[in-house]
Amino acid sequence: MNIQEIFLTLNEAAVQVHVLHLQTKSYAEHMALGSLYEALQEAVDGWTEALIGADGGKRPKLGGSIEISEYTPELMRQYIASIASELEKIADLPSDVLNMRDDLLAVVHKTQYLLTLDGEEEEAEEAGEQPESTEAQPESQPESTAEPETEPAAPPM
Repeated sequence: MNIQEIFLTLNEAAVQVHVLHLQTKSYAEHMALGSLYEALQEAVDGWTEALIGADGGKRPKLGGSIEISEYTPELMRQYIASIASELEKIADLPSDVLNMRDDLLAVVHKTQYLLTLDGEEEEAEEAGEQPESTEAQPESQPESTAEPETEPAAPPM
């Protein structure tokens, strides 16, 4: 991929994820997609600047068009998976940019994981099960027969 292709791909991903982030009705999806959107925005700028710097400061053409779709749950999961797939294909770039790719890929993978959490309660309810509680249950304390400790009296003045 050249700089223009990377620039357009990352911009398209950032805008598409932003649309998904704004159109979802799920708070969990909104938060997960918001974090990914921020990472993609930073990647557009960071990657492009690093690649221009690696090319001796030569300014590439960055124009082009992108395609954006409306939110659906299927599109969201497929699109996030496609970002991961595209990032995994990127090679033959300076090591600093490959490190940025790996950092962004980690955010994409984390987002994929977070998006699975939203459906676990729904899946459990559909199966007629109670979703597991993540809250810690207080342990029962044995009743104490010892007298409560009192503060020692202040010394006489």
